Amino acid sequence: QWWGLIAERLFVDEAEIANSPKQDFGTYQAGDIKYKDVNGDGVIDERDRTYIGSPHPKASMGLFLETGWRNFTMAMFFYSAVGQKVYNEIRWYTDFSQSGNFNSATRILDAWSPENPNSTIPMPTLNNNNQENRASTYFIEDASFFKMRSLRLGYRIPENLTWRFRANLFAEVQNVFTITNYTGIDPEVPYAGNVNTVGIDRGVYPLPRTFMVGVNINM
Repeated sequence: QWWGLIAERLFVDEAEIANSPKQDFGTYQAGDIKYKDVNGDGVIDERDRTYIGSPHPKASMGLFLETGWRNFTMAMFFYSAVGQKVYNEIRWYTDFSQSGNFNSATRILDAWSPENPNSTIPMPTLNNNNQENRASTYFIEDASFFKMRSLRLGYRIPENLTWRFRANLFAEVQNVFTITNYTGIDPEVPYAGNVNTVGIDRGVYPLPRTFMVGVNINM
């Protein structure tokens, strides 16, 4: 399970900071993340960490369809997982300026500024005085998805053309398409050696789209 702070929104101005619970992480200013006072003690600290999601889906579904006409066949496999949350750590590198020598995402162009106070992207700064890389819902995303895992087209060559051997030509595409609201590359987040748990996206290589052609021969 994911355990962390709840990022409510960004501080709009100094007046909102003055009328909000104190964040006991350091200094902060307008444009920084405002966290929720979960236990209501007037101070936001480690005791306000709470359950913020799970990397495990609430439901997984698969559907296999196959049809044929004369010597032609077509097979499709669909897969879906619903309700899981991914910890998108890549957002620390793409949404914040203090993360090092990494490319930023284009959405940082819409970051908070006095002229853009309603933005959801924190103010660009080289300092991390508010410790905004700590675990919070800012990095948690719904990773529900619907995928077409594979599409295979086949053709059985008539036996009178193959000296009574059975031969099937086929062409297949794997990882055909993905429907998801996840902003990362792949909502499945394949396991990576530098991650010791599922559901953390640190920029692992996504599942590739693969094209195959071949022939099956039965003698």
